[in-house]
Amino acid sequence: MDSEVAWKVEFVDFPKFRKILKRLSTNEFLALLSTLTTDLSDLGLSLFKSDKAKWLGNGLAEYRYRLDPNVLVRCFFVIQGEQIFLILSAYDKKRDSTSKRQQREIALAREIAKGI
Repeated sequence: MDSEVAWKVEFVDFPKFRKILKRLSTNEFLALLSTLTTDLSDLGLSLFKSDKAKWLGNGLAEYRYRLDPNVLVRCFFVIQGEQIFLILSAYDKKRDSTSKRQQREIALAREIAKGI
């Protein structure tokens, strides 16, 4: 853990986050949520030393989640304040893994970040 205080994980729009990932079953979604929040809150910036997180530039980062061959999700986030990961958006990469889709989702996350 980066410090004595755990990082917080917040969502810009949690209902929209769930709606975007509606293809996931309830159990798959809960597993994603549990892993995402645990990894971010417990590991903090150390997460970037793994293959689970990647900086995309200009403060935007990507969290990579894979449950099994059928669940592949990308979550986009920024750091807000001192120890808050703010989840902006996500997409189901398994449903559409094209580069064009990925770039569109990154652009959308950047737009959301500008509005906060």
